[in-house]
Amino acid sequence: MTDPARACGIDSSASHPSNPVKAFAKHRLSKFELAAFSILLINVSLIIYAFYPGFLGTDSIYQYLQALNVLHVSDYHPPIMVLVWQTLMRIFSSKSFGLIFLFHMALMFIGLWFTFLGAYRLTGKKECLVIVLIPLFPQILGISAAIWKDVGHGFSLLAGFGIPLYSWSTPQLNRAQKAILLTISMLLLFYGFMARHNSFIAVMPLIWLTLLVFLQRKKLLTLGLTLAVFLCFVSGNIMINRLLSVDRARLVQNLFVFDLAGISVIENKDLLPSEIKTEHANLHSLKKYFSPVQISSITWKAPEGGLIAPAKNAEQVREIGKLWIRTLCDYPFAYLQHRLAHFASLMRIGYLRPFDSFFWGMMSYQGQAENIGKIVDAGGQPPEFHPNLVTKLFIFYIVMMNSVGIPFYPWIYFIMNVVGLFFTAGKLRSSRSYDLDVAEKKVLLAAFVLFLSAVIYHCMYLVISVSSDFRYSYWPVIVASVIYAPVLLHFLTGLVDFGRFFRRTSHRYGAEVK
Repeated sequence: MTDPARACGIDSSASHPSNPVKAFAKHRLSKFELAAFSILLINVSLIIYAFYPGFLGTDSIYQYLQALNVLHVSDYHPPIMVLVWQTLMRIFSSKSFGLIFLFHMALMFIGLWFTFLGAYRLTGKKECLVIVLIPLFPQILGISAAIWKDVGHGFSLLAGFGIPLYSWSTPQLNRAQKAILLTISMLLLFYGFMARHNSFIAVMPLIWLTLLVFLQRKKLLTLGLTLAVFLCFVSGNIMINRLLSVDRARLVQNLFVFDLAGISVIENKDLLPSEIKTEHANLHSLKKYFSPVQISSITWKAPEGGLIAPAKNAEQVREIGKLWIRTLCDYPFAYLQHRLAHFASLMRIGYLRPFDSFFWGMMSYQGQAENIGKIVDAGGQPPEFHPNLVTKLFIFYIVMMNSVGIPFYPWIYFIMNVVGLFFTAGKLRSSRSYDLDVAEKKVLLAAFVLFLSAVIYHCMYLVISVSSDFRYSYWPVIVASVIYAPVLLHFLTGLVDFGRFFRRTSHRYGAEVK
């Protein structure tokens, strides 16, 4: 098999200069890789041209106000995103919210580029080119322009994965280069770790792979180092929260209340504590308005301002937590039924209509006049939407694909990732009986790690989620798209080649008969 390093114009015998930056410049790209780089750059540039400065949702508007120091930072939304936002504002001396949109686009570019580069150099398959087309996939494009933590989280994890994959495919890197790449990869994984509350376990396989690639230690030792890095991530989270003097939003209260409400409806008993119920809350109103799809059905979407009031202090939250534990012990089957019903809504199982693929509510900013006024008073950029021709074409394309529906059902990606996880695990376990070279084993292990992270991420929603949206599945969607797209293209290419072979064979056989 051809050495992928030599195919990419890298001489494995060449000595590297002491300056790691100059050493990186020595790694020339092949013509095929330059073409892929150009295609990816054009795709990302088109998204920026079509949607800059991005779309602010309700959550994003509150975070923008925090970045502008209008509101105090809370842990209801990821403080790391506010910290990055403020850092970008200081660096570029601008208060435009488009800076965080460009940051997300940079993460997208880095993640897809290094993932392509690593996959192509390890496999030598030109089908990997489809990876640089992923920004235009409807399930990716429909969310990427929104300034949401889910977008930054997904592409930061992909970038944190792609960099070690690139290092794996380029063994000529020296220690200084590897140290730089290891640091960047860990910072990206740390950002993803802090960007979403349910990714703290899903990020561990990616940490393990990164350490395995760069430190080249035994797998068990790498596992121990993974736990150590994980504890460092937890400590970093605490330090950043203290640095920003983050207010505790007591998010866990939402989970307690959502589960207690769901069990109450199933058991036909009012199990909610009286301390947090409004005057309109009773078993009849709970059964009338509660939906396992999202907690907002009994909070701000319910009539008269909702059925539930927030806890007044941390002690009250602890008491609700104790009640939650007792209720789970008393009604385990009702809890399981409630959580499965919510997970089905998150996966869109049993729904004829998929999730909406676009952020229509962000285009008009209805009901946000007061917050927009605060943004303007603080010298920020008021959110506005001015579509151009490319924007209209993209929206038409996304809406058309949404009418097809298939790309916007999360259960499809969940099944794809579970199947991929078991397939790669089986291949790795029996790799000795297969004629696989080192590069193929590396690709299988990298794919296994991605699948494992995506499945863990989705399964976390079985116990912690309180609402349903397509963006909550963005990381598993990215994983399935990155792995299956080149695999399916390779399969289809094989079908075409087989068809040509069949036709040629039939023609020759017919000539011989005559």
